[in-house]
Amino acid sequence: LCDTCIQIDLRRLLRNEDAHYQPIPLGNLAHITHKADPATANPEDGCSLCKLVIAAVDRAAFFLPEPITDRANVDAALYPLGSRLCVRLSHSPFGVFQGMGGAQIPCVPELRLVADDMHEWPASEMDGRPVRDLLDLELVKYWIHLCENEHGPECSVPWWAPAEELPVTVRLLDVQEMVLVPATRGRRYIALSYVWGDPKACAHDAYWTTSANLSSRTTKTRHKSKRKECKGEWEWSGGVPLDVLPPTITDTILLTRLLGERYLWVDALCILQDSPSDKAEQSSIMDAVLRRAFLTIIAAGGPDATAPLPGLRTGTRARASARQRSEEIHDLRLAVPLRTPYEALTGTPWNACARTYQELMLSPRRLLFTPEQVVFECGE
Repeated sequence: LCDTCIQIDLRRLLRNEDAHYQPIPLGNLAHITHKADPATANPEDGCSLCKLVIAAVDRAAFFLPEPITDRANVDAALYPLGSRLCVRLSHSPFGVFQGMGGAQIPCVPELRLVADDMHEWPASEMDGRPVRDLLDLELVKYWIHLCENEHGPECSVPWWAPAEELPVTVRLLDVQEMVLVPATRGRRYIALSYVWGDPKACAHDAYWTTSANLSSRTTKTRHKSKRKECKGEWEWSGGVPLDVLPPTITDTILLTRLLGERYLWVDALCILQDSPSDKAEQSSIMDAVLRRAFLTIIAAGGPDATAPLPGLRTGTRARASARQRSEEIHDLRLAVPLRTPYEALTGTPWNACARTYQELMLSPRRLLFTPEQVVFECGE
């Protein structure tokens, strides 16, 4: 820590023990930036708290109407807000920050404690969480369980939606048997919202369901193998072959299984892609398909269907430094908040696709995969 930051009692500051506290001056941004990165050969030489302050300022400054170019003329001070540490800047257009707050964008640079240190403060006020390389599947299950068991009608089919079941012409993928089945009454399913991408790069026709392969994808038959190495052994044919599906879909199939669910709706598999009449029929009831989905998985972590679901498998998430900036200071782990879901979605190919707006708005529960994190949303 630098000479300024080493004198700050973080625990006292976070507990708001000073009834009439004054923001703690940190100096101008140019000086703080130099202390964070002193341009030495060893990156560990920089002040940890200064590094977090600059990272938090840079994140919030993205939304200012004009960039902070002359950092030597912008002073910063640290102050507590609830149980968070906020950075007050002398260059802070209040009206702009009000608009950012209304858009659910953090309008003040801030630092938060992460989960490992929350036991010292009221848990309700501490919403930091370390983001690791792999998705915390048990946490996702907890979110879903909480919504199902404690939330009201806001998280179910809306009151204005027709009460009838989906027509049996709607198909679902049975992820256990890997066959297409009708959406009969009582079959709970997950829906996938994703971006197809460039047809040439992604070879859509290699995995689409069409009039030619529909029959084989709705049944599986057992027969004795004719292959020399397996002659006489029983094997299965038919169904939807996993080896032709792109990573976005195969990962969603895996996630559906891991969540203990059996049925999945994916447009490329459940709609005949070469049939104008089937496309027209399915498109006319798309709102019902989305509303009645138990959960919609939104794959916004990549440019097309060849992208994996970030965090489901090792090495598929953004590198740690891009995911979450954190430092350990005085035995406390402080982090710069991650981008909000709508910040993360801005500018992605998924967000630029017209149909995804319908998928976002009509789905009662949503599991959003962005490059650096997974977010659960529901009506509550």
